[in-house]
Amino acid sequence: MADVEKQAAFIAFHTNLLNNLPADEAVDFSDAVHPEYQSKPSHGWARKGSNPAIQTTSGRVNIHGALNLETFDAPFVEPTTVDGVSSV
Repeated sequence: MADVEKQAAFIAFHTNLLNNLPADEAVDFSDAVHPEYQSKPSHGWARKGSNPAIQTTSGRVNIHGALNLETFDAPFVEPTTVDGVSSV
């Protein structure tokens, strides 16, 4: 269940950040994903705590993506490994 107080604190922090951001800076939301080669899931539900598997032929792709909600710029990189250095 979501923590309403933590959500409110984040919204206040984020609003303050955006309202006081220097003109040469931006806020991006980013994450790393690791899709398997040739996986084709379209939708589904998984029971909380379960670990459903998707069959694959081989390998893994590492992708870092980001989204700027003001400009909708969505840069991404495909590093060979995912670690603290590659995610900055």
